[in-house]
Amino acid sequence: MKRHYMVIMMVAAGLTGCFESPDVDWGDTATAQRIDTPTTPSASEGDYLDEPPIDEYFEGGGYLLDGAITNVVSEVGFHGELEPGVVYGFNLDGRVSDTSDEETCGKTDFTSSVGEPGVDNQLAAIWPIVDGLVGDQVTSLLQQAISDGRFLLMMELTGLDDPQNDDEVVFKVMRGSLVPQYNADGIIVPAQTYTIDHSFPKSIVTDAKVVDGVLEAGPIEFEVPIFIFDAAFGMKFNDGRLRIELQEDGTFSGVMAGAVNIDSFLGEILQTAAAQEAELVLPIFQSYADMEKVDGECKSFSAAFTFKSVSGFVRYLDEPAP
Repeated sequence: MKRHYMVIMMVAAGLTGCFESPDVDWGDTATAQRIDTPTTPSASEGDYLDEPPIDEYFEGGGYLLDGAITNVVSEVGFHGELEPGVVYGFNLDGRVSDTSDEETCGKTDFTSSVGEPGVDNQLAAIWPIVDGLVGDQVTSLLQQAISDGRFLLMMELTGLDDPQNDDEVVFKVMRGSLVPQYNADGIIVPAQTYTIDHSFPKSIVTDAKVVDGVLEAGPIEFEVPIFIFDAAFGMKFNDGRLRIELQEDGTFSGVMAGAVNIDSFLGEILQTAAAQEAELVLPIFQSYADMEKVDGECKSFSAAFTFKSVSGFVRYLDEPAP
């Protein structure tokens, strides 16, 4: 039984990824070339670069996007209920459901940490089962994936005129490439320069809004890599949403969430060395499924995670300068 829950935890820990395709060799991230931060214009966290940098900052060319506020995720966390009925997450399906709601297969919704009703996050219901067993291992796996460059989740905000209230900003999430530096605690240090890994898709929201220092955007779709034993594959989040608090120093913190199709997700695991474990946990994920009802059954489960980030820069190489 403990082995059974260990695999669930590995699944949760696999959220330490980014927007990637399962057809890509995940191991390629380890060969990313380092771009030393001294080639970056002098900036501290919260310095939004009033003037666009020019090619001479980089020996091989390239530029930084004028006015961009860029962060890289430095920490990720998974959580059970914060208090009875309260979780991190979003109302992904636009419903407020209880056990009588057939569309959510009888799963009761939660209330979010900011008071939103109808929140979908069935991963939070599973989390207490496994947190006491391998919580420390999960934390270690998450941080290692970030510090060794396998989880370089870049977030870039442009067009921001007022960090407290702005009704027209562009928010972009993409895969970064670098072997990053990190401190003694294993946390990525700020102000490093990343390039974009164009083998993975970007997620762009062109009409995002900032209200009282908080940005919310969605729906978005994204994939994250899952690593179980020697197997590596993608986990796709559909109907995703995110909420970001813009800090005074220019960094972000927030919540990302979405729905994961069980057949697609565990179907990939069944083709790997972890097939036996996948067969064990399949009934559990099916019992917590609450979204994408087809032929009387819910095919997806909802999940959410929190994150913190540090400042960074994106060196654009392949696109013409604006």
